[in-house]
Amino acid sequence: MFTDWFLAQEGQFLYLMICLTLIGGAFFLPFPEDLILIIIGILVQRKLVELEWAFPLAYSSIIVGDMILYGIGRRFGINLFSKRWFRNRIPPAKIKAVRARLDKNFIAAIFLGRHLFYLRTITFICCGAVKMKFLRYLLADMMAALISSTIMITIGYYASENYESIRGYIQKTEIILAIALVLGGLYWYYRHRKNQKVLVNTSESDLN
Repeated sequence: MFTDWFLAQEGQFLYLMICLTLIGGAFFLPFPEDLILIIIGILVQRKLVELEWAFPLAYSSIIVGDMILYGIGRRFGINLFSKRWFRNRIPPAKIKAVRARLDKNFIAAIFLGRHLFYLRTITFICCGAVKMKFLRYLLADMMAALISSTIMITIGYYASENYESIRGYIQKTEIILAIALVLGGLYWYYRHRKNQKVLVNTSESDLN
């Protein structure tokens, strides 16, 4: 599985994978941030990567991914949420719930988005779309990322010796994520096809 493959790599390629998976996780790729951070902890304990390089790289990759999401929201504004392709991927009800949390307590909302990978993308895009002050967003995000990355890497480090005993649970998690990704893709394809048919039928009705 993915975790076993990751742990089987070595050299500079590992640092590249840390960077790509953490940034990619911000864009709905099936790489939960917490899992990658735990893997980093295991790599450090096994001396496959150096902590003084791996931690800053992981932390900066997380922040870069979040800044890109914020920038997308800032650039396109709340009109982004009305785009058909965006609404097909993220239900309006979820967008509304995230915006409500940001209005109530933006720090708590950012912390929540940081730790729930399925909320991360929409939360940070919303921060940009509602024109949250960049410095306020950055400080809250950096604080949340520092806490989560430290905790998860530490868990991975101390869990490394027991990896074989928890390997089965990790593999089950990866299988569930893979199934969720496939189902999500099929659902999006179905919605996309359905919307295309509606548009075609509407166009034909207008012509008649």
